[in-house]
Amino acid sequence: MSSLVMGVTLQRIYSSAASTLLEQHMREVSLLARSIDFELESMARIARDTASFLQIDPQFNDAELYALLHANAGSHAMIYGAAIAFEPYAYKSDRRLFAPYVFDRDLKQVDLSTLAEDYTEAGTPWYGAIKATGVSRWTEPYFDTGAGTMPIATYATPLLRGDAFIGVTTLDLRLDQLTRNLASLLDERQFMIMSPSGRFVSHHDPAMILAASIQDEALRQGSAEYDAMVSRIMKGERGFSAIAGLRQDGSSGGDTDDDRVEGNTWVFHTPITATNWHLATFIAEDELMDPLTEQINIALLGMSLTILLIFGLVWLVSSRLTRPIKQLEAAVSD
Repeated sequence: MSSLVMGVTLQRIYSSAASTLLEQHMREVSLLARSIDFELESMARIARDTASFLQIDPQFNDAELYALLHANAGSHAMIYGAAIAFEPYAYKSDRRLFAPYVFDRDLKQVDLSTLAEDYTEAGTPWYGAIKATGVSRWTEPYFDTGAGTMPIATYATPLLRGDAFIGVTTLDLRLDQLTRNLASLLDERQFMIMSPSGRFVSHHDPAMILAASIQDEALRQGSAEYDAMVSRIMKGERGFSAIAGLRQDGSSGGDTDDDRVEGNTWVFHTPITATNWHLATFIAEDELMDPLTEQINIALLGMSLTILLIFGLVWLVSSRLTRPIKQLEAAVSD
């Protein structure tokens, strides 16, 4: 009976502690998302401040604009480049286009208008959409094939003269640096960040960045649990889910179970509000519950030793209490 009571008690303690552990881990992931939010918002503020500064004092020459962009591009390790792109003839009446750009670690500079495509007519995501809506935004991630060769996402904000749109100011986020930062913070734990469309912005496997989406991964997993989790993530929900038999990275799917992780894998997900991105981290249940299991085992050992000690004391006390009776019985028998 005592064993049954102890078992029920430990089960309740374990369930309560496991729930607390899951919530604690969820809070840690939410704090990580907020720290990413803060970093991205601080970068976006640089572009907005630049636009405001140019609106107040628009009289700059080429060298001064490049100097301003040098300061912007060199202000943060995750910034790949910074640009100011003008509408046709908005910079100078005898100059159709001008788009100074400073980029990469060594702060190279180039005029984007000298490259092959006309950024005002080519459906450029960091220009056309901003001009059409007048609203600052982060673009979908893309692979820059213009001035550089880098997976990036761009924040662009309108540049105005009075109420008239005359161009944009931009900052490019290095997705490779974002991934390295996350890998360092998460200590080799699996993670992924998805854009609003589901495309991988960051991933514990760098080869997946811009090459696949969470929808592709759901097809590879072939799991109703995974599909339901993806649906919640893409709705911007915060929470956690247990996925049984998660397929390992690099497997192609199919009917074999050889590539599946044994047991449950917990997935914690939360939105990154500055960009409408989604962060998810993965941890095996055994790894997550290890500290709790260790404490339960210590508690079991302690309780077992306590019970043995109690039984020993009961036997000792009862032996002493019954000794006179046994002696009396022996005397009567004699």
